[in-house]
Amino acid sequence: MYDLTNLRNWLIAKLYEYVEIPIVPQNSADPQPPKPFYTYNFISPYIPEPAFPAYTLEDKTIDGESWLAYHRWELPTITISLNAYANDLTECWQKALVLRQYFAIDGYMDLKQEGVIVATKTAVEDRAALLNDMAYEYRAGFDAILRVVSHTSRLIETIDEVRYSVNEEEGQVKE
Repeated sequence: MYDLTNLRNWLIAKLYEYVEIPIVPQNSADPQPPKPFYTYNFISPYIPEPAFPAYTLEDKTIDGESWLAYHRWELPTITISLNAYANDLTECWQKALVLRQYFAIDGYMDLKQEGVIVATKTAVEDRAALLNDMAYEYRAGFDAILRVVSHTSRLIETIDEVRYSVNEEEGQVKE
């Protein structure tokens, strides 16, 4: 299985390096940083691929014992929602477009080296929220759908030898 925590930490660090303004979890009880800033939310951390996973078997010897390594490979997708917050909607649009540019082209090599492919990016949308009857929180954002490699494996002990005989008189199996 891919490591969501490591992927998240790596991705947020890369995005911060790219935009140089804070990127914080969207669903956090912590106070928001001063504007402008970004939020992220892993909406779907694991969406199975439509095709069947690939399975491989590998002979292994561990401490002189024979084992079979059973591997499962698949390419699930992850949906991450990213939002830009600013003092006005125009600045939100601009900040969201800059961040989207990372997923569109500028971050291609970084993502590829980490084994991540951008499957798609949604359009940048107005995601402003009415906080009370008179105040808006300006935000604009998009979703990025990323494809990752997920690998799981387990060891299966092999049966090296089976010996048996049948006693015809009693109808019993003897070793």
